Amino acid sequence: MPKICIKSEAIKMQKMYASLLLATLTFWTLVLRSDQAHSPPAVPCDRSRKVFTEPYGDISDGPSGFNYTQDSHCEWLIKARNDSQFITLTFHSMGTECSYDYIYVYDGDSFNSTLLGSFSGRTQPQRLVARSGSMLILMYSDTNYVLDGFRASYYISNCLNNCHNHGKCVGHQCVCHGEWVGPDCEDEACPQRCGESQGRGRCQKSICHCSRGFSGRLCDLSDHPAGSSWRWLATDAEGMTPRAAHTASLHGRRGCSLRFRRL
Repeated sequence: MPKICIKSEAIKMQKMYASLLLATLTFWTLVLRSDQAHSPPAVPCDRSRKVFTEPYGDISDGPSGFNYTQDSHCEWLIKARNDSQFITLTFHSMGTECSYDYIYVYDGDSFNSTLLGSFSGRTQPQRLVARSGSMLILMYSDTNYVLDGFRASYYISNCLNNCHNHGKCVGHQCVCHGEWVGPDCEDEACPQRCGESQGRGRCQKSICHCSRGFSGRLCDLSDHPAGSSWRWLATDAEGMTPRAAHTASLHGRRGCSLRFRRL
């Protein structure tokens, strides 16, 4: 009888370990499937349009470690739930034949939409934001030299750049906290406290009020500036519209040249 009891206990232990192993395998299978749902496996560019509707994900021209194909024409369309949401695209690597192979990014779902940028070469593009609820990415290559392509990630948010965690998103608009301003609460209202410790100005109601002899958004422009110096007059967040201008003048007596360039 004792032998039968020992055998029975061994069978119970085997069944318990088998059940535990099955539960573990089931858990990791579900985890892997969940990850794949958000980040589909990278496949080579195949002249098709791939549509992304997940709130975040990764986009690339193909598997890591391989070059893109010659004569490529591939499209990636990111679609938000509604046209009031923002789509932010961040490039992590970039490598195409300069001036021949291009990546185009549009704020919309067609090539008639606003072009956010066209990129070629190895310079990593800046972060791009689509405001229409859709973003279309096109990669084009000719029949010659190819490189490693691009890697990028995106996320969809209700407010621009998620207000940089400096504000609250209300009705798809950022309501900034404290001393933060701008459409996405990225900028300080009074950077460097307007140079108050140097006597350049002081901050009142989130605006710099400059002392006599100083001007500019930061109160850092002197009426008598030192030579060979550059200053930022405005930032993108202040709403400067696209423009281009160039002016130059020569002061004969002082032998100096003054140049102004605005893009």
